[in-house]
Formats: sequence, C-alpha cells, structure tokens
Amino acid sequence: MKVFLICALVAVLTALPDHKPRPRPRGPRIFVRPVQKADSGEALEFKFGIVSRERDLDADNARFIRVDRRASNATFDVQVKAMSSDEIKEWMEKYDKDFPVPKSAIIGKVSAKDVSCDHRGLYAVVYGKKGEKGFSARRVFVSIGGCKDDDEDKRNLLIEGSEEEGKVVIFSRRFRPVRKGSAIKYRFLILKFGGELNAEEASFGRVDKKLVENDLKASFKAYSKEEIKKFFEEKGFEPARMPDSALIGVAEAAEASCDHNTRYNIGYGDVNRVVRVLVLGCGHRDKRDAIIFPEEKENVLIHVRPHIPFRQGVATKIRFAVHSYNTDLDVSKVAFGRMDRKLVKDDLKASYKHYSAEDIKKIAEEKGWEGKRLPQNVIVGEAVNEKATCDQNARYSISYGDNHRDVMVRVLGCH
Repeated sequence: MKVFLICALVAVLTALPDHKPRPRPRGPRIFVRPVQKADSGEALEFKFGIVSRERDLDADNARFIRVDRRASNATFDVQVKAMSSDEIKEWMEKYDKDFPVPKSAIIGKVSAKDVSCDHRGLYAVVYGKKGEKGFSARRVFVSIGGCKDDDEDKRNLLIEGSEEEGKVVIFSRRFRPVRKGSAIKYRFLILKFGGELNAEEASFGRVDKKLVENDLKASFKAYSKEEIKKFFEEKGFEPARMPDSALIGVAEAAEASCDHNTRYNIGYGDVNRVVRVLVLGCGHRDKRDAIIFPEEKENVLIHVRPHIPFRQGVATKIRFAVHSYNTDLDVSKVAFGRMDRKLVKDDLKASYKHYSAEDIKKIAEEKGWEGKRLPQNVIVGEAVNEKATCDQNARYSISYGDNHRDVMVRVLGCH
C-alpha cells in the first residue's frame, strides 16, 4: 500500500510546475464541469455559467459548439438566459457565496433526450468571437457509456484477437505534459498483425509543419515476432494473437521550450496517431488545468488506470488513489462498485487507508522531493479478489462526492 502511495505521489508531483498564480483571464469567466457523462439511450442535461465583473454580457454571444470536427448528426438543445442584477443578488444571498458580486451573468442549459454514441466528443462553451476582445472559451468532453473509443478497439486486437491481415495499430498517450526547460523523452509503439514493419516507412513530425531549430527527433527500432513473444512471456501476458512485428519509437529533445507546445503526428502508411505535447508555463489552457493548476475550491482528484486486464483464475487487485491539495478527505465518502449494479457472489471488495499531511511529508523527505507542492492528504484504495472470473469482466466506478473515475476490468478469455 505504501509503495502505491509513493507511485501516486510521483505521478502527481512530476506533472506539477512550481505553484504560481495564473494570469487573469481577459474575457469573462466560464464555469462548467469539464466532463459530462451519460449512458447510451438516456437523457443528458447540464448547465454552465458565464460571469463578468467588468462589462455587460450579451446572451446572443454565448454558444455551445462541437470542436473535435467529428462528422455527426447528433445535436443538443441549448438554452441561454441573461440574469438581471436582482437575480444575481438573490442567487448570491441564497448560496451565501463569499466572492465579489459579478456585474453581469449568463446561465445556459444543454440537454438531449436520447443520447447516442454520435453525441460523444469534445465540445466548448464559447463567448464572443476568437481573436476579438472579450473572447473566452472552456472545453467540455461528453462521455457516453457503452461506446468504444479508438484505444479500446486497438486493445481488443491483443485481448480478443483479430482476423484482419496487415492491420497496423499505433499506441501512444494522447497528451504528454512536460515542464519548461526539462528534457523531453517519450516512447510509442507500432504493431502489425500479418507482415513485417519497415522502420523507414514510419514517420514522426509536427502537424503545423513549422520549422523549429531544436525540435523533437524520433528514432525507431524494429522487433521480430520471436522478440515480442519473449517479451510477453517475461511480462506474463498471453494475447489472443501475437503481433508479427513491432517498432518502438523514441521522440526526444534536450530542453523543452514553448516551440514544442503543439501537436505531433506518428504515422505508418495510412495509419496516423496525433499526440499533444503540453509544455507547462507556455500559456496553454485545456481540460487538464485541474491537475496542472489545482486551484479550484475543494478540488479532489482520483488516480487509477482506465483499463486493467487480468488472466482468468489469477488473483485480482486494483489500486487507486484519491488526493486533495486544499480540503480534508473523509474515507467514508469513498465508494467503489460496479456500474451495471449487478449482484455477483465473488465480486471485488475494496478497502481504504488514509494518509495525513504529516505522513506524506515524511515520505517526501525520505524520497528527497524538494520544492514540490504536496497534497494535503491522500486516500489509497485496493479492490481485490482471490480469483478473477468472467463475472468481474465489467466497468467499475471510483467516486468521492461528486467526483468519479471509471475503470474497465477485462478478464482475458471472457466475452
């Protein structure tokens, strides 16, 4: 348990820059939950708010748009209303808010009666026009339960097998955060089922085609089917179908600068994968602000691997961590359970352990973590079972209050 706490702290601390106050936004402030979730076939409804302490806001300038450019006929019903000064004052008194009263505010409601996989994607709440004074935007990801993403389809090639000859898949994290001035180095994987890969056909480069003097340089190394099989045997992984060849790519640069703060493309033939390099301190704002700049009131973060495979019959163990920088955590508020709410005799059982600020500080001193912002407290959880069965092949949820994170347990050999 202590080892996992150390790993969780390493993941948090290495992603954080020195804590500095963020620059004041030029446009109005937009308040909306960054992730909205619903199951396919259900109704989805959420609200957003736009406030300004300096200028009057016009409801006609507020919009909810799709930004991932995915072709879809799915739409949302969007209603926008400007609040009067009396309504703002009444709302402030009702909820006893202690921040300054805004001069103007807009309330918006986004809804859909029957969501489908076409609704899944990246959206944005926008005020004004980009490039003009007073423009502001905030991204929202709409997640629909029961819809597979690209990563899950690719994992199925290894877990469930594939009959498609010549299939090439690329594995890489979509986001790569790095602190400004530090070295950049990350790896990605290219697999092929049926046939050999040629390192000369693999490519790595900027999406914007901009010429940068000290840009990321990529190198590739090929592995044969025998080398891949040996690696899988050492790791105890038994895929349904063994890849015929693999390429390991390494992209690196000696020092991260704002020139690296862009999207890069990994390609092989007609297959492409885009990765976003986030250089902290270069003025970007995205859906990971809550992790990089944890300044929101009562900010609680949950860390767990989104997909965890197990071999049928072996012991099952899932570890996760809940931490906060500015609020005391209560173990009784942590919950772990199946999302389908199915009653299973030998299901996963969760236990929790709380670590105080003194415990975390002691571990940080032992590890030599200096100049890092430490969480105020951490709850480490374990969900275990002596034997993995097909009944555990399901999606589970870890929650703390209104915060939750999903994890997909895949028991190999179960469909």
